Amino acid sequence: MKLIRNIVFVLLQISWCLCQNIVGALLFVGIPKHQPCFLYHKAFVRYWSLHYSMGMGNFVFLTDKHGRYAGTTAMPKEPYQTLQHEYGHTRQSLLLGPLYFFVIALPSAMWCGLPCCKHYRKNKQVSYYRFYTESWANRLSRLYFKDIKA
Repeated sequence: MKLIRNIVFVLLQISWCLCQNIVGALLFVGIPKHQPCFLYHKAFVRYWSLHYSMGMGNFVFLTDKHGRYAGTTAMPKEPYQTLQHEYGHTRQSLLLGPLYFFVIALPSAMWCGLPCCKHYRKNKQVSYYRFYTESWANRLSRLYFKDIKA
């Protein structure tokens, strides 16, 4: 049964989620090699020096804006919540397939980066995770990890 699940997972990644996986793979190989990478529940994770984290298809990019993890080979424990949140975006990718860009990636990027959105969050004291793309990623992550046997 596990073999069948893994085969279906791979088939979904190379068909239903192809667009975001191509973008994620290009970003993944474009990041300097001194940044660590590892597998996390079948997702490829890599640190980068940008000031935000992101999930794109089956790829997760975690911020290493202070260069703390450059050159390490083990998964650091510190950003574990961020890693789980970004993993939630990989689950959204599986559910939405080609709609992921329009339903999640673009709105999430705007919520994160547009000055008017930053200003709104600051002035109204609204959590970044209150936006539907982010709260849904958190819920999917919690559901996924609740089902995993330790």
